Amino acid sequence: MAFALRVGLSRVIAKRSGVGLDFLIIDEGFGSLDAEGLSQILEAIHRIKDDFKLILVISHLDTVLEGFASRILVTRDALGSHAEVLA
Repeated sequence: MAFALRVGLSRVIAKRSGVGLDFLIIDEGFGSLDAEGLSQILEAIHRIKDDFKLILVISHLDTVLEGFASRILVTRDALGSHAEVLA
């Protein structure tokens, strides 16, 4: 429900300001969801994917990461941060 409200409000604000809504960023919005909730939110994201040029989902949960074919895995070690594109 909160996800739908956020996306809907973003669309209204973008339309009123006369700008396009090309991308959506979801940053760690999954921590309090159970398995069914995670499944539903991933399904909702996939349903709206054609509405955006880019959807960026940031998460540390393997269940969320596995829900997307294209991923960027960011890790950190003593030498710094590293990014790896997984497809």
